Amino acid sequence: MRFSFVIPTYNKREFLKRTLAALNPQAGYGRKDYEVIVVDDGSSEDVLGHIKKVNSNYPLNYIYLDRSALSCRSRSRNYGLKAARGKYVIFIDDDMLLGTDYLAQLDRYYEQDPELVIVGTRINCPVEQMQPLDPQAIKQKAFTPQYAERMLEERHVTFNSLSYNLQAQKYPWMMSSTCNLCVPKKQLMRIGGFDESFLKWGFEDMELGYRLHTGGSRFVVNSKLPAFHQEHPAAPEGANNFNHFIKKCKDAFKDINPIQLTTVFGQNTDDAETLKPFRAYGGVITQRQIIEFRQPDTIEAVKQEILAALQQKGIEIIVRDSVEDSDLDIWCQLHPVSDAVLHYQPQSLDLTLPAAAAVINYLLAQKTGRAHK
Repeated sequence: MRFSFVIPTYNKREFLKRTLAALNPQAGYGRKDYEVIVVDDGSSEDVLGHIKKVNSNYPLNYIYLDRSALSCRSRSRNYGLKAARGKYVIFIDDDMLLGTDYLAQLDRYYEQDPELVIVGTRINCPVEQMQPLDPQAIKQKAFTPQYAERMLEERHVTFNSLSYNLQAQKYPWMMSSTCNLCVPKKQLMRIGGFDESFLKWGFEDMELGYRLHTGGSRFVVNSKLPAFHQEHPAAPEGANNFNHFIKKCKDAFKDINPIQLTTVFGQNTDDAETLKPFRAYGGVITQRQIIEFRQPDTIEAVKQEILAALQQKGIEIIVRDSVEDSDLDIWCQLHPVSDAVLHYQPQSLDLTLPAAAAVINYLLAQKTGRAHK
């Protein structure tokens, strides 16, 4: 078994059913390649009866946990992790839909380095836009000023501001979100899985990412790996785990007050001083070079141009990929950078300034958090 999906759920059987159905057509992969583990955190609905016939291309393992004071996402995922047979464990939520090339996109990276932690993105969508699921059409709609505020998450602003190359970010583990994350199982077992003291909403995945990072794991983002979030009513507002995270991981942020993390991208994101604490390169940027990749047959020349630019100190190299059908995204992230900033930007995901402003304003209004389901 190569891949194991772990999906925690609680009283969202209709969303879960669509999520499981979307996992069937994984091009080039069958029952011997991937499995799905659903961990039911004490639902009052008949979840198993609703989903037991939805899988046709993979084995489905359903685990039911009695609801208790210890119920939380971390506990559910740890049960799924223990049951997982795959070399790689994929964490998604019970309201996510994936494209048919999802596993192929993971293996595109693992063929280059089998030890990577691969971060995927999330696009928020009304369910009616996903019937049938058309990832390309949804992405094209989401990355426009008209729809960005509603459909994009905060990490898209971060990637546009800092890079879709996580090696250019000082805190790549901040981008780990279990709505769409793949980790080698042995790395998860080495650090003991999720911390089950995170009983409220959020930050348990960021804390996991922090421990993976400090343990030597290498993070990359696959910009071609979106998960499509089925729109549903928000859970009631409530306390989150932010303070618990800061107390436990007090050494996580070396150059920035963590209280400012929720607002830093509300500032001028083109300002070098604003972004400096988040860059892997902490020196002064003295020059900028834009490298365009527009024709597939020029990829080797583009790589040589990047390598030549990287010989300069204090340079920000902005690679604009208009082809997006090559290994340039992997190549940029696996290439070591020391005295420069290598910013990889797939052009189909480039946020215009109006769209970026819309997303920022939306996110700043949504910082109250939500109660754990």
